[in-house]
Amino acid sequence: MDIRAETLYKKSNMRQIRERVDDIYRSLTLKVHEAHNAGWAEIIFELPDSFDIGGLENADSQLIIYSRLIELVEANGLKVTLVPQGNGGSALRIRWPSVLDPVEKNRMKDILKRHLEKPQ
Repeated sequence: MDIRAETLYKKSNMRQIRERVDDIYRSLTLKVHEAHNAGWAEIIFELPDSFDIGGLENADSQLIIYSRLIELVEANGLKVTLVPQGNGGSALRIRWPSVLDPVEKNRMKDILKRHLEKPQ
């Protein structure tokens, strides 16, 4: 029986980690859709701070889960930052482009700048 640290890590509760990431990501996705449909382009998503995953310290569970969530959000083209909360917890600030195409938005800003009346 192999007891090398690498083998033990591979046999750890990664299934539980994946399940927690999937559950949290589903909830996060729902919140993003709700906010977008309400006309917002940003949310603050509070993260769970306690995980009961056997074989892993809570801090290690947080490290794995939070980093994986950030990777998933970024893979979908959204901007994400980790925001410490006053209660000792953490949240993700998630931003996405407005409904305007960024190039078109810049073109419209240029039009407004060119036509802005200068103070006399």
